Amino acid sequence: MRLTNDDIELVAQHWTAHSNPIELDATRIFHGRGHCFPGLEGLCLEYFSPVLVVYLYEEPPEDRLQLLLDRLLEHNPNNSLQGIVVQRRYLTPTVVEHVWGELPESPVATEDGVRFHLNLTAQNVGFFLDMKNARAWLKERAEGWHVLNLFAYTCAFSVVAMKHGASSVVNMDVHGPYLSIGRNNHRLNDCPNENVSYLRHNVLKSWSKLRKMGPYDLIIHDPPQRQGNNFQTDRDYPKTVRRFAQMLRPGGYVMACLNSPHHDYNYLEETFHEAEPSWTSTLVLLPPGDFPDQNPNQGLKIVLFQKPQDTIE
Repeated sequence: MRLTNDDIELVAQHWTAHSNPIELDATRIFHGRGHCFPGLEGLCLEYFSPVLVVYLYEEPPEDRLQLLLDRLLEHNPNNSLQGIVVQRRYLTPTVVEHVWGELPESPVATEDGVRFHLNLTAQNVGFFLDMKNARAWLKERAEGWHVLNLFAYTCAFSVVAMKHGASSVVNMDVHGPYLSIGRNNHRLNDCPNENVSYLRHNVLKSWSKLRKMGPYDLIIHDPPQRQGNNFQTDRDYPKTVRRFAQMLRPGGYVMACLNSPHHDYNYLEETFHEAEPSWTSTLVLLPPGDFPDQNPNQGLKIVLFQKPQDTIE
């Protein structure tokens, strides 16, 4: 990664544009991964008030990185920026460095008035900003719904659903610590927990249990591209899709998410239509405008598929 003076000025302009007003929801400041800024494909910035997180996917010249950080600090109205964290994702394992200022004792991300616990010293901070439009779609429709949240991570979708009137949510993830954070996220937002389930299971081995807890109005399917031997996209994505018809109410939705540069929108359409030819894709939920991408097929893909109203099981 080069980080010329012009590059540094471009990133600084993005930061200046986003840091006014000072009270700002969690947001992506700069998105180089979308290949819209030549030479800066290895750089992304996110702001979780009052902390800036810098993601490096390529090694930068060390003196140039410091020049970038100094330039960002030049615009700090009312000392709204209080800490900077750098993630060196080009290293294995990722190295996370607290390089300036102070970090909050209990950091949170705030989106549309809803708060989520963060771990700013971990590779995965606990909240994915590129899913904002999907959460907004759910917010407008959740009332009365029974929701299944697969690969739930820290349960952000569950919190939004319960905050906006869902009758119940089933969260499933193989990682217990993430589900514990999810439980705390519900408490943080004063969401009722009595109608929320947290299941620490491998999704692929739990279909019978999940079916008995249904039927669902919405299934959120947001798997990692690869999760060790627990999930691999080519092998397992079609398997999961074939299970959904038995678990949805007529007229119910699957929110199909896929963040893989090797699988495009056609892959999602073909996978669903091969499993259930009668289903329709009703909406594509694009990432927020803060995630520009030269080739949308290589970035995050979110498509809503709907089961017909008159389906007879």
